[in-house]
Amino acid sequence: MYAEIEDEIVQRLAPLATSEVEVEAFPDVQAQYGRPQAKTRVTVQVHDDEAEGRIRDVGMIVQDNIVSIYVVVRSNKRRGANHVYAVAKAARILLLGFKLENCDRKIWYSNGQLLPSEDETKGTYTYVMKFMTQLPLVEDYAEDTLADALQQITVNSDFGSSETVDDELDGGDADDTGYDIEFDGNADD
Repeated sequence: MYAEIEDEIVQRLAPLATSEVEVEAFPDVQAQYGRPQAKTRVTVQVHDDEAEGRIRDVGMIVQDNIVSIYVVVRSNKRRGANHVYAVAKAARILLLGFKLENCDRKIWYSNGQLLPSEDETKGTYTYVMKFMTQLPLVEDYAEDTLADALQQITVNSDFGSSETVDDELDGGDADDTGYDIEFDGNADD
């Protein structure tokens, strides 16, 4: 769901992309987010969500889910064409009032902030804008959906590599874990 929201917003912001501006979703691996960059960069990231309002129980739980989306503009200049202020303004114009697929409300603007440079010698300005939307959060415990969700867990290391392991909750083979624990608390060798 969140990846689809990010992708749809990146598509909406595509007109900003030029030879001097790049638009992208925040990378899956932070090491791929190179700094400093030569171009002005617009990055989209779903930041958080919060269920709010009254819970409606009509045989299944339905709630309103407010999703926060950060649009981050980074550039080596604050002013002028294709730099922080101009690109942030254009992004706000493109997103304000845009209705994402599967959302109940149009996107609204919450706030924006120019952050101090992380390293003064690099001189990169960062402007973070927070946009919000609302979508329904609906209980979905269909057997196939639950089985798909529990089928595999991907464990990411600090070094960017990953390994996929069976999830014992979905009926995976517990013997593959390397542990054999009896219910009396004693481990077999």
